[in-house]
Order: sequence, then structure tokens, then C-alpha cells
Amino acid sequence: STNEILIRKYLNKEDLVLHAEIQGAPFTIIKTEGKTVTSQTIEEAAQATAARSKAWSLGLTVVDAYWVNPDQVEASAPSGEYLGKGQFMIRGKRNYNRGVELKLAIGVKEENQNLIFIAGPTSAIEKQSEAYVELIPGRTPAGKLTKKIIEILKKSSHENIGERIDRTYFDEVTRLIPSGKGEIIIKGKILA
Repeated sequence: STNEILIRKYLNKEDLVLHAEIQGAPFTIIKTEGKTVTSQTIEEAAQATAARSKAWSLGLTVVDAYWVNPDQVEASAPSGEYLGKGQFMIRGKRNYNRGVELKLAIGVKEENQNLIFIAGPTSAIEKQSEAYVELIPGRTPAGKLTKKIIEILKKSSHENIGERIDRTYFDEVTRLIPSGKGEIIIKGKILA
């Protein structure tokens, strides 16, 4: 149903639509506002799309993603075929990002004296946050992961942010973990 809402309510003709090449993936929309989109923006959106796909819960490390123009996304199936709720047909050429790594960063930043926890591709989160933690697909449940993420962000943030990070943010951080499980990586190594 979220795919249905995204496509029908928020997609404009100048935007780009991304999807992972796996059943059970959400759409991602790049709002272009008529401007040229950089390859880095497409790569970051592809990584965000991949991380929120079923590939994460399956424990995959990479998945292909693609982008198309809005006029290539259709809500109707060819005669004799059926599309379920939230499914769309993609017509024409798909522009692929092959081997998109399933990795996500969770960071913390201060905005209007409030702490905000954000998630997305590492290259985007590192620019916007005070401190961040990287995750990959894995088996550690969200509850255990969240405790460790909060601990790391508390230690990694400068004092006036770090001292304010506590268990009251538990649910907010937990919601950012794809499929409710994963592993923390630090400098390329999985944190046990």
C-alpha cells in the first residue's frame, strides 16, 4: 500500500522512480524539481532502495536496482494479466545500478535543539550527522542492535549531544533498522 501511495500521490512527471530487482521492494522517488540528478544521488537512492527491500531480510549482500521515468510506471497490466495492490508495470528501458551493496547508516544530528535520528546510505548520513553507525544484513535482533547503536552514538557524538542520547530514543532508533535485524560494522569489521 505504501508503493501505491508513493506513486499515485507523490510522483511528478520530472521525478525519477527507483526499485530493487527483487519482489518485495519499495519504490523510491527522487524529487528532481526539474533539476539534473547527479550519479551520486542515483547511487544513494539505489542503496536506500536496496536496503529497504526484501533482500535485507534474506541476508543478501548485494542486489541490482534500477531507475525509470514516471511515464514508464503503469498501474494497469496487459490484457489477461493481473497486478496486485501496490504493484505496477514498468515499460521500456530500465537504467540499472548493478551490485548495489546492502548497507545502511544510522546517525544522529541536532536540529532546533532536538535530537533527530536519520538512516540512509553512509555517504549521505556522514554529511548530515554528528555521529553514525553502519549496518549490514544479519541475524542480531533489533532490540539488541538498538542498545548497541545508542551506546556507540552516545560515545561518538560531541558532549552536548552524547549526554542527551538515552533509552528514550529506543523506539525511534529501532524503527530505522531494516527488517528488524542486522549487524553493526565498524571500519569494515562486524561488531560481535
